[in-house]
Amino acid sequence: MTSNSESKIEKHEAVEKRPEFLRMIFDNRDPLEVPISAWVEYGLKDGLHLPESVLQELSEIAARAVWRGKALGYLNHRPRTKAEVVRYLIGKGAFPEVAQQVVRSLEADGYLSDKQYAAQFVQTYAAKSSRREMAWKLSQRGVSTSATEKAFNDKEIYEGELAAAVKTAEKTLRAVKAGDPQAIRQKVWNRLLRKGFSIETARTALNLVRSEMQSIAQSEFLDNDWE
Repeated sequence: MTSNSESKIEKHEAVEKRPEFLRMIFDNRDPLEVPISAWVEYGLKDGLHLPESVLQELSEIAARAVWRGKALGYLNHRPRTKAEVVRYLIGKGAFPEVAQQVVRSLEADGYLSDKQYAAQFVQTYAAKSSRREMAWKLSQRGVSTSATEKAFNDKEIYEGELAAAVKTAEKTLRAVKAGDPQAIRQKVWNRLLRKGFSIETARTALNLVRSEMQSIAQSEFLDNDWE
């Protein structure tokens, strides 16, 4: 006989469209769907009597498994940061602590990595944006400063950022009419700094577009203080 604090597993069955779950039918409570991994780990079987404490654990495991499935579906669309997944799950109704637990498990299993996300992000946008812009965008996605800095420590990333600075300088020059060389240089310089490029990168970009500035100014462009 089952005590009031225990429930007997009358039978178990497959869950339609959820092959990784089993549904347990009890003698005195509503059915509970749990991951097959939990069924195996807890040594569950038909006829087994489960105390309330174990049932509570299984319920929590089942809930996390459901939210984990939602998180994996969210990750299928594109890479995400840990913070983005937490916000998504909470937005869908998960308790914050459950969302954090799911994210930790996904990170442990290799589905989530802010370091990898930052590296991929920087590789993708290095030729389009300055470091400051990329760092700001990554911070908005919840990536730590340390992960962002590690992503920047790559020679190819600097070369990509320099290419982006040159493109910005060239775009600015196309909008500039003939005029004083110093004024043209200052306009391009200000634009590069506003876009978030470092002084070093901006100076190098200016050197690379020097001939174009000379052409626009229609005069020799020699300015010792920008070398």
